[in-house]
Amino acid sequence: MAAPRRSRPHRGRAAWSVVGVTLLAIFVMALSYVALMQHGSVVSAGSTPGTTAAPGADVTAPPTEGQSPESAPAAVTPVAVPNRVIAAIDVDSAVRVVATECPTPSTIETTGDAGATWRPLEAAAVASVQRVSADADAFVSLLGLATEGCAPDYEQSFVGGEAWETAPDELAASWFIDPANRAGVHSPTGDRQAPCAVVVQVAVIDENSAAVLCDDASVHATTDAGNTWMPPAPVPGAAAIGVGADAYRVAVVNQNGCAGAQLVGLGVAPGGLAPIAAGACLPATVAPGEAAVASAADGTTWLWAGDALGRTQDGGATWL
Repeated sequence: MAAPRRSRPHRGRAAWSVVGVTLLAIFVMALSYVALMQHGSVVSAGSTPGTTAAPGADVTAPPTEGQSPESAPAAVTPVAVPNRVIAAIDVDSAVRVVATECPTPSTIETTGDAGATWRPLEAAAVASVQRVSADADAFVSLLGLATEGCAPDYEQSFVGGEAWETAPDELAASWFIDPANRAGVHSPTGDRQAPCAVVVQVAVIDENSAAVLCDDASVHATTDAGNTWMPPAPVPGAAAIGVGADAYRVAVVNQNGCAGAQLVGLGVAPGGLAPIAAGACLPATVAPGEAAVASAADGTTWLWAGDALGRTQDGGATWL
């Protein structure tokens, strides 16, 4: 009788070994794929490895090829809306205003001794004053927001600020900025689109000619009542703008090694605004918004910056 055939279990073990190795290889490949996908979701072009930017966040682009991190352009701090204005009457006389938030009336003062002393004037029903005008015949005007309703308002006095009256016709014929829409500017011929997204201040020559300071420290000028605008002139450190005898005057703060303020001229040329070199430094501690500049008919320019008050008769080359 033939002996029964023995089973061959080693073949079964070999088969299971092959299956095990195959499954292990598949498992390892799957883990590698998951890890790769996870890393790919974090690192993307223009971002720093290991970080993500929130939606709408302001992310500074990395330096371009050949540019060192130190030479990458720094973020520009927006120019603050000036919280003060000044009107120059002559070398000794001026009117200044500290602009307040509406509906609080602005504080108005006048000097006749080159700023050694200041006398308060009767408060007008206007806040957030953006321009003041004055002359030697006791005329003073304020353009800002009415304390009642906080809409644009023009107040004037013919008795040196001892009494005030509203002048809606003068408002309509003036250049001004409505704080509710700083992407526009009102000219004597009507509302106009501004040349930038945020206008900080306007300096006026006449009904057709004016210049605006934008929050990116650029200045744009017009000679046709805002229908068209000249190419922008960048003015680093710009804090306020006014009008001089032969050029716009821009107060710049903490530039060119000056711990304080200087004047930069911008002349109107056929191709646009032509910068004039910054003048002498007026030492001052200046916070954002604490600058005002204006020129008188006699050629004297007053600069009120932070805790300092300066006067110049040569465009800022020297200070009196």
